[in-house]
Amino acid sequence: MSKITSRQNQEIKKLKSLETVKGRKKYQEFLLEGPQVLKEVSGAYPPDRVYYREDYQGFLPEGVPSREVEKNLFNQLTPSNHSQGVLAVYKFFPMEDQALAPGLNLYLEDIQDPGNLGGLIRSGAAFGVKKIFLSRACVDLYNPKVIRSTMSAFFKLSYAYKDVEDLLENGEIHLLRGDLEGRDLQDFSWPEKSLLILGNEAHGVSEKLKEASLPIHIPMEKTMESLNVNVAGSICMYDYYLKNQRRKV
Repeated sequence: MSKITSRQNQEIKKLKSLETVKGRKKYQEFLLEGPQVLKEVSGAYPPDRVYYREDYQGFLPEGVPSREVEKNLFNQLTPSNHSQGVLAVYKFFPMEDQALAPGLNLYLEDIQDPGNLGGLIRSGAAFGVKKIFLSRACVDLYNPKVIRSTMSAFFKLSYAYKDVEDLLENGEIHLLRGDLEGRDLQDFSWPEKSLLILGNEAHGVSEKLKEASLPIHIPMEKTMESLNVNVAGSICMYDYYLKNQRRKV
């Protein structure tokens, strides 16, 4: 196919719209930037289509429709300031299954920072989490900053939106949350099927979930009151991995 040279091109307009929440929801698609991650994931997770800059010499997945784009026009498309020359378009992941996966699951309640969400996803993939549940007030899962910060980890977990009321109705779930007061993480024995709840950066976990969940405490210096939610969640996931998951690997 011919090279795209006009910003009035309909494919270009659609790509620009995928930088917004509204556009992503309309088309049920999101963007992945950069050859390294594309090369790593495209075997198991091929994109719907690919766009590359006219001077790009890197990896392109076989059998996937691709279009060349004029250099200056392409550089206006990329979410980051330093374009890597290739953009892949992916369909939204299916999210019908509301059941917990075996092992440790996460419930993220109203997380607002894309870096925090991306960091938690990356830690989850590293420490054996299989599924992440999100409240609908969380930052958009497909935000470009989320995708970039997760690298290929984004494709290694499954996701679902779940309301707080749905969590509270299931009495078989072990609900756990980080807290300044609670059981010391060092001596804590994780139930094999657990749901770790991590709350909003400013307000923490909602009162409903506080009342229904067991608090666990990360030992730290007394001069520190709390940790960033990404750091705290990652420590808890690592602790579960050491005590439950690692011995099965």
